[in-house]
Amino acid sequence: MGARRLQSHAPAAACLSVALCHMKHQEYEMRNTKSLILLLSIAASAICLTAHAEQDATAPTGVIERTRLALQTMEGPRQSLLEELGNAGTPEAKQLLLEALSFTVPKDVAPTPTEWQRHLEDEVRGNAARQLIRLASPEIVPTLRLWLAEGSTNRAAAEHDQLLHVAVTGLAEYRDTNSLATIEAVYQDSTCHSVVQEISADAIATIGAQSSTNLLRRMIWNDCLRIDTRCKIAAALVRHDINLGRDILLAFYELGIAKLKDDRSGGGGVARATLATLGDSALIQRLTERAAREPPSTVQKNITTLIDEMRISALPLDDVTAIAADSRWAEGMYRRYPAIHRLGRDGSIEVIAVLESLRPWDSVGTGAYTIQQQTLRDITLNSIREIKRRNWQHFVK
Repeated sequence: MGARRLQSHAPAAACLSVALCHMKHQEYEMRNTKSLILLLSIAASAICLTAHAEQDATAPTGVIERTRLALQTMEGPRQSLLEELGNAGTPEAKQLLLEALSFTVPKDVAPTPTEWQRHLEDEVRGNAARQLIRLASPEIVPTLRLWLAEGSTNRAAAEHDQLLHVAVTGLAEYRDTNSLATIEAVYQDSTCHSVVQEISADAIATIGAQSSTNLLRRMIWNDCLRIDTRCKIAAALVRHDINLGRDILLAFYELGIAKLKDDRSGGGGVARATLATLGDSALIQRLTERAAREPPSTVQKNITTLIDEMRISALPLDDVTAIAADSRWAEGMYRRYPAIHRLGRDGSIEVIAVLESLRPWDSVGTGAYTIQQQTLRDITLNSIREIKRRNWQHFVK
């Protein structure tokens, strides 16, 4: 054992020998305190470097192995490792994420259950679920339904229930109408300015069912909700041809372009982004009239370019597919990305093959080639996953 240890610290001994020779060459006296401190410092650094090298040599290198080790020891960057699994997206990575949904802290780390232990377990389970939702995994839906059922029965703990929050948000992404009644009950049981109220309101608007229209009408006047949530509620009302949604969205948009007019900042913000997703003819008409009343300016340009995006949302999907497939930069720089987003929102399962076959840009303006090609890949992948989440039952094995 001693021989093995001496052998492993050979680099430290070499550093120490070099330091001694250097000091002798310079005719330093070992009695000199500063020289002695320097010598000891060099030796200590060499020993530390050797120890780190030994540790790195035995440490697992793959993300699967590193994540398993982190979960077994409860040491290391668990959150970033789970994100790495999500980025990898391999069958092995997905399987480990699914296993992490039922993660428990090892007994040798926490022999008796504590609040700290439960928090860590929920943290790992919730983060694993978020990655599976991002990957559009259909296997996550039953677990999310279970967490929703368990969390919705305990109103007192709902505000701090990580798994309930993940469940509500995730089930909305999957447009799970079977869970809608429970999510609506969670919203109605919540209190003003609570995290639960915000999350559940957002989820109800995202699902956007016809049966929710009366609740959506009431929710839109809730000043406790953020503007982005209220814009999403308004959009849900517009999709059901309820004029209140149009009025609220245009009012929020006017607030944004008023700031643009005053100091050239802003530009409509979340209201503009929400309007761009709506191909509503009544909204397009009202905005066209609004642009005609505005003199040539940045504000008018903001409105007219918004109308252009909205018209893409109003086109038949076959026409949108043709725009998405056009890889010419000059023709598609302002139209291709909105078209791909539209296919993700409204496209059927068959559209996935179309998105997977999209060509990269033929050419892009100077200096932006790599960025735009990556942007195209990211937007396309997100749209594919959105279609898979909306049609998750089709992908259940």
